[in-house]
Amino acid sequence: GKVYALDTSPTMIKDLRKRTKHLKQVKPIHSKENRFPLEKGSIDFVLLVNMVHELQNWKLFFKEVRRVLKRGGRVCVVDFKKKKMDMGPPLKVRLTQARLREMLRLSGYRRTQPLSPLPFHNGLIAVKQ
Repeated sequence: GKVYALDTSPTMIKDLRKRTKHLKQVKPIHSKENRFPLEKGSIDFVLLVNMVHELQNWKLFFKEVRRVLKRGGRVCVVDFKKKKMDMGPPLKVRLTQARLREMLRLSGYRRTQPLSPLPFHNGLIAVKQ
């Protein structure tokens, strides 16, 4: 299969291209936060790690994720737990698992399931209907 690695930072894309040049299935792509250069219904699975807390507009973002996902496609969200710890973003921007679940529900995703307990992160998988 193919792995599309999207980021809004040209620097991060450049670095990723260097680190994955030997992996032909990985395609780093510079993207806008709420507009991905991917075809509608072309993606089976979206993995979002430690970035939902940084979104400017989560409603637009998850709408765009839905656009590129195939029907029955899944989105996996992993982000820092809303508890004080020595690593990660400030506590005020972190999201509870309940809040992440609500964001996905409001964005039209269904069958949200938690990942196995993670020590520092919340994890959810949801399905596009």
